[in-house]
Amino acid sequence: MKTASATSDDANQSASQGSTRDLVSLVSPIYNEQENLEAFYAAVDEAVAGKDFDLEFIFVNDGSRDQSEKILNKLASLDPRMHVLSFSRNFGALSACNAGLREARGNAIVVMSADLQDPPSLIPDLVNAWRKGNEIVWAVRQTRDDPFFKRLFARAFYGVIRVLVFSDYPENGTDCGLFGRRAVEVYNLLPERDSSPFFTFYAFGFQQTRIPYVRRARERGKSSWPFWRRVKSCIDIVTTFSYAPLRVISATGVAFSTIALLYGTFLLVRRVAFGLGGEGWTSLAVLILFIGGMLALFIGIIAEYVWRIGEHTRQRPRYIIERRTGQAGKDIGTTANDPLHIDVSGMGRKPVAASGNEVVRQPHADGHPQAAE
Repeated sequence: MKTASATSDDANQSASQGSTRDLVSLVSPIYNEQENLEAFYAAVDEAVAGKDFDLEFIFVNDGSRDQSEKILNKLASLDPRMHVLSFSRNFGALSACNAGLREARGNAIVVMSADLQDPPSLIPDLVNAWRKGNEIVWAVRQTRDDPFFKRLFARAFYGVIRVLVFSDYPENGTDCGLFGRRAVEVYNLLPERDSSPFFTFYAFGFQQTRIPYVRRARERGKSSWPFWRRVKSCIDIVTTFSYAPLRVISATGVAFSTIALLYGTFLLVRRVAFGLGGEGWTSLAVLILFIGGMLALFIGIIAEYVWRIGEHTRQRPRYIIERRTGQAGKDIGTTANDPLHIDVSGMGRKPVAASGNEVVRQPHADGHPQAAE
């Protein structure tokens, strides 16, 4: 592990070289990763040692229930390159990535999980590819050293993505990449709540390239992405980036209407021309049940879109930063103009006495506050 004095020497060397060195930010969402944090930090530190760029660590503690925050604070006390953001609760990995991207100061930002399944040795390769003029660099899995059912679900997941969203998306997916400052600035301006950073960056365009690697099996700890959370993630991505399900509903409605019209014409001709009819009630009941089931399914699909519209209009925060370590408190969104990103880390817990120029809130008779006239 690098000591504070060694890190200070690196900073002095960086300063002596002026502005020729790029600053790369490493964003890592953390949730119950106490068994991996020190090993991940050491692996990253080794991977970037002696490279011609500077690195800052941005660890986002997503409401961990283990000793992750304690370990992160200990590392931050030894290395001034480290910044730790701690959420008020678990908001999810996507929100943690969002907070880290807004916090990052680098010319390029690498997003990588701390479970060591994506090797930190990729970071110099990502930076080199970025320096060749690529705004976005993907670390793409060639193979996955994961259990069978996890690989099976991943294949189905990315198969759905390739069919309904991005036809050229990497077949084995990607959970690691580097994003240039311009792309990150565009992402930070987006108002969407359920926007996945990786798929959003993929949709941006810009000049992109891919670096293949072998994804390792998790050696320590337990994944925080159970099966149903993965299913929800797939639904979120499809409803955010594709209108294909709605087109399927429309096409199915047209097809059913056409079939019903043709079948009705057939029955009418059969009755008038041949005097046949009045039979087939069983098949009619089955047909009604089938159509009813299809309608319920279609209403559910539409409801997924409507629910996300409601989530967006409610403007609830993507996350709340309760504590930060390794950097002075910075207000990134405590005003009504930015309700999605809230940072209360710089606020004390004691009430602030009101001055004569401030609006004092008096209670209503029902107990709710009221601004004094």
